[in-house]
Amino acid sequence: MLSDKKKWKLQKEKEKKKYYLEQKAKVHRPDFVIKTGDKFKTFDIKTKVGKSLNELQKSLIKIQQGTEPIRNFIEQNQVSTFRKELEIQKSINRELRSVRGILGLYLNEEFKKKANVKPSELSFLGDLQRTKYVPQTPKPVGHKREALTGAGMRRFMELSKIDNPVLIAKIFPKNQKALQIAGFINLRFLCEAMNVSANEAFLYICEGMTKTNKRWLKHRIEKEYWRGSISIINLVKYYKEKVQQYKAKGLAKYTIKSLFKSPYLLQFCTEHQIKFKSYPDFTRHFKKWKHHVEVLEKSKPKGLLN
Repeated sequence: MLSDKKKWKLQKEKEKKKYYLEQKAKVHRPDFVIKTGDKFKTFDIKTKVGKSLNELQKSLIKIQQGTEPIRNFIEQNQVSTFRKELEIQKSINRELRSVRGILGLYLNEEFKKKANVKPSELSFLGDLQRTKYVPQTPKPVGHKREALTGAGMRRFMELSKIDNPVLIAKIFPKNQKALQIAGFINLRFLCEAMNVSANEAFLYICEGMTKTNKRWLKHRIEKEYWRGSISIINLVKYYKEKVQQYKAKGLAKYTIKSLFKSPYLLQFCTEHQIKFKSYPDFTRHFKKWKHHVEVLEKSKPKGLLN
């Protein structure tokens, strides 16, 4: 049983709680509060100003909902722009790394050029006569030859257990991760060490691109698409339009095989100077191109801009 003192305390607490709830119910809470300087103004929805503010808020919500696709598109572009800047920065860093390794050779050459001055006769213009400088490159000893330092060749040759830079041509295709080509500056020194001139390097690139049909399609069609070409988009669009036309007319389904035998694909191959070995070869490439186009369509915002 509770004592009289405890009962009295419980009753007081109930009364306090009841009084608090009554006072809370009496307090008026406005719908809008606007700060003007150091003062606050309150408005209710029932008043004219309150109604206008309520309508303004609703219109702002509608604008926010309508512009949501645009904001999402801008955010995606910002992310893609940031990624592109990051890739550019990475490529610059790769070039700088290659330059740091090879810069020592260049500075050494320049130092020798300046140091190789004969204090002989001066012309009336005051020019010094300089002897021709030939850069010192590692000379072969029998069948062996050391690699230039700073281009990553020395470490690759040690890992691959080869004693001549020319042998890199046989080992690199099998183990490409062991040698990181930082950039075109690094590539130039690699070619020079492997006895490959600029014309020969370009010739080998052309021969390599056209050696297999898969490689040629990759460079001629796919990489052109990533540069902004719409050739693949037109091909996929033509295929989808034909599927819809056949479906609307109640004809047999228009398949990839129908596209393979169509005059449109023949014209497409003639214009781009490509060919497909067989129907399975075309199917494999077309499905991949179709996937790229569909991903691109999904990335575009749908709404006000569309």
